[in-house]
Amino acid sequence: MRTTSVSIASLGVLLAALAVPATAATEWAFTCTTSCGTSSGSYGNTRTATKDGVTVTASAYANTGNYGGSYNNLLQTAYLSWWNDGDGNTPPTGGLGVTNRDACTSSTTCGDYMEGSSPEHAMDNNQRWDAILFSFSEAINLAQVGLSWYSNDADISVFAYKPGTVGGTAYGNPAAPNLANGSTTYTGSTGLISTGWSLVGNYADLQTRGNYTASLGTNLVSSYWLVMAYNTAFGPGCNDNSTSSGDGCTNGSASHYDYMKLGLLGGTVPNGGGGPGGVPEPGTMLLLGAGLAGLVQARRRKAAR
Repeated sequence: MRTTSVSIASLGVLLAALAVPATAATEWAFTCTTSCGTSSGSYGNTRTATKDGVTVTASAYANTGNYGGSYNNLLQTAYLSWWNDGDGNTPPTGGLGVTNRDACTSSTTCGDYMEGSSPEHAMDNNQRWDAILFSFSEAINLAQVGLSWYSNDADISVFAYKPGTVGGTAYGNPAAPNLANGSTTYTGSTGLISTGWSLVGNYADLQTRGNYTASLGTNLVSSYWLVMAYNTAFGPGCNDNSTSSGDGCTNGSASHYDYMKLGLLGGTVPNGGGGPGGVPEPGTMLLLGAGLAGLVQARRRKAAR
């Protein structure tokens, strides 16, 4: 009988271990030294980075369309630039920037004057709100967003699409969100929150944080993450840097516009077999349970002989 109890305990430990979420820390870098795509190109283009077998695809958007009788509220694709980092700076100065469809160089003929020229060659919230969608080949828990360049100020808003939680709510792999579907806006009945997105948080003054990097502090898990220059519509809650000499999450005047290039994402990839937080699928657990029951019964028959 002692042998039986030891076997049960051992299998119990095995089942418990399988039910614990396993994670692997990964960083995806968007820095480039040669053959980088810079200031111009086709709207709706993508950039990719792969690490540890997980690929992230980045694409750009901005509120440059008109919808429902309102101006500049409809999301449309933008051009995602990938700037060169040939100077060896730390943090690097290359990275991802956004040029939206309203870019022009004449203040009398366009809506986003000087968009595409420095500092508006970066992701910014001067006249339009630029955003970058990161689509991962697997659901991840995004832990860090790192900048590679900034000007003036650097506040961001971060969202997750139809998320679950690490070790909790199932996250699955929903169909990719279509932000340029002709009706999606940042706010309102067709806005982000109304169409499956969850606000992870607003993060202030990344330019004052170590390596220009914000730690998100979330347990959400998703395949799709949206990072944008801080949008006041999703305030006023703000994750301030406690050691910051900055001014918190601010926007709306020239002295508070945010301009930045994104250079790095860091996160963990839950693994272990397909359920939330890496918990094995029900079929796997049933098979293991059946095996455990069979072993116990066999041991008892052997002991009774």
